Amino acid sequence: VKDITQQGNWLALTEPASDSSDAERDGDILLGVILQGAEKQSRFQTPTSPNQQVQHALLLRKAKAGEKILMLNGSAWSHAGVAGGAEWAEQVKQAADRLNNPLLIKIK
Repeated sequence: VKDITQQGNWLALTEPASDSSDAERDGDILLGVILQGAEKQSRFQTPTSPNQQVQHALLLRKAKAGEKILMLNGSAWSHAGVAGGAEWAEQVKQAADRLNNPLLIKIK
């Protein structure tokens, strides 16, 4: 994992597309998750994490039996229109903002 950005109910993660010797050619895979109603975030590394880097991220929320939960997932590739992790994190943040603050229109 190259980078994890978490804020509120969303996270964006950047990791190499492969472990080949030509990382520039292969680019990065960008992942995003939005969990409506997320109450807590967590990051952690595993005992095998290189250089003790954070390798995992969680969004947590409580739910009751039968309760509907909305979770959105998305991904991109750095060689297909998204420049990199910072741009991707901004796109995920904007999607979360739209979900958290929907446009409401009243017609009278």
